[in-house]
Amino acid sequence: EDYFCLQNNSPLSLVLTKTQTTSAPNATTTTPEKETLAKLQSDAEHSIAYKNLQRAAIFLLNHKLNIIGHRFEIGPLTHTISLNDMEGYRLRFAANTTEILNKHLQTGAYLAYGTRDKAYKFRVNLTAAISRQNRINISFLQDLNIPGRNILDDDRDVLYKSLKNSGGEYKTLQKVMFAELEKNLPNALTLKISAQHTIDTPKGLMTYQITSANEQQTIQSLTTFETAISFRIAPEEKYILIRGRKYIFKHPKFDLRFGQRFGFKGVAGSQYRYQITDLSASKNFNLPAKTGQVHVNISSGKIWNKVPFPLLFIPAGSQSRFVYEPAEYNLLNLYEAVSDMFLASNINLTINFSPLKIFLPKNEIQTNLGLKTLSGQLSNKNKPAHSANLFDFQNIISPIGDKPYLEGNIGFGNIFRLLRLDYVYRFQTPHKNAIMISLKLPL
Repeated sequence: EDYFCLQNNSPLSLVLTKTQTTSAPNATTTTPEKETLAKLQSDAEHSIAYKNLQRAAIFLLNHKLNIIGHRFEIGPLTHTISLNDMEGYRLRFAANTTEILNKHLQTGAYLAYGTRDKAYKFRVNLTAAISRQNRINISFLQDLNIPGRNILDDDRDVLYKSLKNSGGEYKTLQKVMFAELEKNLPNALTLKISAQHTIDTPKGLMTYQITSANEQQTIQSLTTFETAISFRIAPEEKYILIRGRKYIFKHPKFDLRFGQRFGFKGVAGSQYRYQITDLSASKNFNLPAKTGQVHVNISSGKIWNKVPFPLLFIPAGSQSRFVYEPAEYNLLNLYEAVSDMFLASNINLTINFSPLKIFLPKNEIQTNLGLKTLSGQLSNKNKPAHSANLFDFQNIISPIGDKPYLEGNIGFGNIFRLLRLDYVYRFQTPHKNAIMISLKLPL
């Protein structure tokens, strides 16, 4: 058994792990045949060619380098250096143990340094596999973040994302302690229960201030403690789980998610009590005769209490001139369209045809069409102008408007099987457009 590589009978399993075979031998296989298969597998696993293939496969998937007999990994190497306005060049070293060292317990950490702010940041992770169906994840970190973004997302240090708007100098330093129980239940149901303590300190140009009739009070930091429970149903999904990260190679019949967060005032210095509800649903629709696919994602959320703006919904605005992110609003300004209730949709149409096919019949370039929408409201109880004791909105922060935000894209994908090129247009005033690229390594 390998608790950190859930294979689901993946043909990659022989490459990715030494402790799990592709599938069980057929019931009719004779004893000599079983012995022969076992010997072939053993010889393969100890061959130099097999080990090199294993290293290459793991590096292509998670960009990590195996050392000391696959017991440790260095990386992701793509996260070693990046660039942003506050830190300048961000240098990062990361490493983790693997299931070869201990198949029930995995540890990892990174240390980062900014050449401009001259400050160190770090993260320490611990993952305990109680069984194949139950995992415990624990993290402790101190790092810069953009309010509204999930600091536990470890994809932000990728080098090519340095081309994106990184939030300028409007950031906060967050100290986070996080613990989560993840349980895989029957009928493709996943349950997660977590607790998180966060100390959020404004840095750079970001300030937390409360203005009253007589004075302006500066808040040094925002402290919260919350618990959360979430459910996910994804029937017929096929994936491999490597070092705690999921790589999907067969999308589910549908993907339904529900999450509820509870903030507790007075616990471990927490300053606010709140409840936040999230709901999302997505599904892929195949077009007739394998001509293409439509992906539809709908999400919504509501904050039930009065909270300062770092706890409001802040949509993922990219504002990059180069990098296209399918799941983000690429022409939405950072800190724009802040809300306490929203409804969003993301529709993508992929057609297995392009005009080039007329001249080059064997090319596999695809045509992409997409539309993203965002609507909602910011109630008066969460507007500093209408409600007391809330953090002031700085000039870069703006509530969501009365009209829905609309963003469309058209372009071509699967260029050289990894490149995508899109023309993106913002329908809402002020109108914007851009030509963007993205890279995706096919699994």
